[in-house]
Amino acid sequence: MPRWLSVTVAAVLGLTSVGGWFFYSPMPAASPAAADSRTVMVGGRERSFLVVAPPAVQAGAPVLIVLHGSLMDGGKMRGMLGPRFERLARQHGAVVVYPSGIEGHFNDGRLVASYSARTLNIDDVGFMRAIVGALAASNAVDRTRVFAFGYSNGGAPRLGGIRSGGRHHRRQCQRPDTRQHGLDAGACSGGDQGRAARRHRRSD
Repeated sequence: MPRWLSVTVAAVLGLTSVGGWFFYSPMPAASPAAADSRTVMVGGRERSFLVVAPPAVQAGAPVLIVLHGSLMDGGKMRGMLGPRFERLARQHGAVVVYPSGIEGHFNDGRLVASYSARTLNIDDVGFMRAIVGALAASNAVDRTRVFAFGYSNGGAPRLGGIRSGGRHHRRQCQRPDTRQHGLDAGACSGGDQGRAARRHRRSD
């Protein structure tokens, strides 16, 4: 985990230490950087995401994927975080990505969930793969340096030291050619997610 990402996430985690901070605190100042709205097709669905790249992004740049919580989208997540992520990412030449889930959710692997991302078994693993592939083609990013920060539904619990029950674990298991690192805030572990993760680990 690079120091710049750890420091940035630590600052955000401090702000989220009180439950519901994202929803009840004043909105931070908006980021001054322009965001590029892009789409990719995944499983016959058009998926959207925002990209914030540093000026004159260099080939081999790392990627930071920021995953939102329930009932949000990439734009809302960016607005709630403010410019902190992007400021440090820009200093280190990283491309920041804010994907949007289906109807405000990602498919986090729960066995019991009523939101469409889960009931329709939306391929968010494929979505992340498509994003990295598109950025590799357009911005020549480094596929082996992909980092993720997820909040709530966008976070993945830890199980036995391995990210599990959600997208981080599934991406790491299904994409051994892509080196990925991640941190979570406000995510829960155990229950249906933990059992699903243990089955997934045995099947890999």
